[in-house]
Amino acid sequence: MNTQEELTNPNYEAACDFTSAIGAANVGALGTALLCYVKAGVIAYKIAAHATDLAKGHPGAQTWDDALSKERFEFRWMNQFALSLDPMTAMSFHDETLPADGAKVAHFCSMYVPQFYSMKITEDQEVC
Repeated sequence: MNTQEELTNPNYEAACDFTSAIGAANVGALGTALLCYVKAGVIAYKIAAHATDLAKGHPGAQTWDDALSKERFEFRWMNQFALSLDPMTAMSFHDETLPADGAKVAHFCSMYVPQFYSMKITEDQEVC
């Protein structure tokens, strides 16, 4: 799964939380006014609420996604953390695999070596 919601809200892929979040997004899109919260569950439901905002075309929802995507494309890790729903958790997950300070300015992530990182490849092609 590699949805925009997953990209916008990194590290919240746990099956049960995400399944619940998708269900909450569906009922939110159909008109439910209240989605309840508790930390992993809170974040999952915030993701669902954001997906609902996108589905309903609320102003600012797409702007937020676009801003985070731009920071991700430009490898601005600290800005990505700041824009996420749970900055401290996003940073701690990042630091588990790339703990050095230099990793905060790296032009790749822990999932791919630099030569296979799609955004780096795209960036390099734009320079040519």
